[in-house]
Amino acid sequence: MTYCDIERPVTPKRRRSPDNNSETCENQLNLSEEPVLIPLLEDLAIWLSGFLSAEISPDNFIELFEDGVLFCKLASILHQKAIEYKERTKHSHPLPSYAIRKWYENPKVGSFFCRDNVCKFINWCKQFGVPEICLFESNDIVEHRTVRALRNVLICLLDVGKIGVKHGIEPSELVRMDLEIEQEIQAELLRAKKASEQHHRQARGSSRIPGSSLNSSLASSSEPPSSEEEAEESEEEAPVSSPEPNEEELERIRIKLLSLHEQVRAIVSRCSCKTPFQLDRVGDGKYKLPHTSQIFFVRILRNHVMVRVGGGWDTLDHFIAKHDPCRMKFKQLTGNTSSSSASSSASRAPAWSGP
Repeated sequence: MTYCDIERPVTPKRRRSPDNNSETCENQLNLSEEPVLIPLLEDLAIWLSGFLSAEISPDNFIELFEDGVLFCKLASILHQKAIEYKERTKHSHPLPSYAIRKWYENPKVGSFFCRDNVCKFINWCKQFGVPEICLFESNDIVEHRTVRALRNVLICLLDVGKIGVKHGIEPSELVRMDLEIEQEIQAELLRAKKASEQHHRQARGSSRIPGSSLNSSLASSSEPPSSEEEAEESEEEAPVSSPEPNEEELERIRIKLLSLHEQVRAIVSRCSCKTPFQLDRVGDGKYKLPHTSQIFFVRILRNHVMVRVGGGWDTLDHFIAKHDPCRMKFKQLTGNTSSSSASSSASRAPAWSGP
């Protein structure tokens, strides 16, 4: 999995007290300077709030999770939901052998007990199926001194949500969009496979009817096919008979994309070059850069326009900023007159990529 590959100094962590309850996670981590993280945090905050019955937002995300208590509660809730789903459906997906039963309540922020809580969650994630490369370290959330640390935590949580779909757990909106795109890709591959096999059968049929044996072939065509021929034909068609995605679901997605193109055009039109930067539209929610063949999927995540890049997600604004010459020049100019932390924002990778 990849993310925005950056690391910059952040303001020191401020402990909560009666005098500074208004201090937020955004102030601590400068999220306003990291717009790629904001849609991910918003999406995860809504998803986690539904399970934990807590008011989670990008502003208080680290403040609520830094002691590891909510991580342990989340693992316990998801584990129980996975067990209940397996009992209902009798599916074959293995359940984690490790379940979190106890954890430290109300530990002192930054203490060993916070790290122990977080480590329990990380171990549970391993058992749940999260790859090693997608895990984070306890210090990433307990100390959270860098944006990279926050990125690691978000990667893990998004991957937990994606794996949880197999266990009947409702995914976040970003994960749902990812699954819809994968479904769309599979549908296109299935259609291409059917067309290829149909063309192959037609070519093979025409090669069996030379001009000299046309009469005999026409005579034999009136005879019923033998059992061997029927078996051979059924074997050929078996791989193609897998169910296609629900047409009503695909139609809902198409309607959802009607206003997407207008938003994409508005973002692209900000280019001030003599030869304006453009994205070529190749289908509903599908675009590509000029003179390239790689197709990008673009979707709306609440009030953000997101682009799926190489299996990951980025904001369309940031994605275009890496390819639009006039915006790249502007960033270089502002980087020369600002601090080194601002100039380091010129190179970032996609926000989140699925397994």
